[in-house]
Amino acid sequence: MTLIDLDLPDGALGPSALRRCLVPLLALLAACPVESEEIGATLDDGGASDDATAGSTGDGTAGDGSATSAGDGTATSAGDDMGSGSVGSDDGMDSSDATGEGTCFEQWSSPVAIVEAASRPAANVPGMRLRFAYTPGVVTLTEILDEQIVQGSDGPFSPRTHSGSWVELRDAADTTLYTSLEFQVVPESMEALPGGPIVVCPEDGLLQLTNFPNDPAATQVVFFQEALDGELGGPTIEFLRFDLP
Repeated sequence: MTLIDLDLPDGALGPSALRRCLVPLLALLAACPVESEEIGATLDDGGASDDATAGSTGDGTAGDGSATSAGDGTATSAGDDMGSGSVGSDDGMDSSDATGEGTCFEQWSSPVAIVEAASRPAANVPGMRLRFAYTPGVVTLTEILDEQIVQGSDGPFSPRTHSGSWVELRDAADTTLYTSLEFQVVPESMEALPGGPIVVCPEDGLLQLTNFPNDPAATQVVFFQEALDGELGGPTIEFLRFDLP
């Protein structure tokens, strides 16, 4: 309790003056318990609020900690499991399958020949240039152009006795009229020095055969090469036939 010290001169407080001082003082003292209760309630509310806040913060922290732990743990576990599974799965795959070449070579197992060229050079033109485009499993004869120079014929070759790649012109009786030895027709490898050639599945590309004779008796173009199967050095086979326009 706080004492109020009224430092007044002697005789300064008469009955009326004392009454004027005491009445407000008594009113003030009467009001003090109410304010004390309010202050106590406020303090109590503040303590409860602090407790609630502390409790909430504590729970929230624990909740966040649990969520973070569970989330991180689950994510880490799931990520690790999935990563390990994928790696394990890839380790069991053939390298050509991992790069998509397995599917590419499957499409070349039964190749298709398409002719889009509408015409061939006139009879007075000595030679012709044949242009082709290919996608996995399909080779298209796109056009035949005039050629003024004709190269001599190679061969004769036969898949039964020769290996390698070549292209023939044949007549309606399937007689070979002309042979051109080629390093590769539809390419299956590329040079990679110093290790030598590496297998590459032909996906999209162009090729052309030049200096072929414009023989009016020729009705077909025949490709000979090894099968496109991802293995180099296989036997030579008849690969494709195209009907000349």
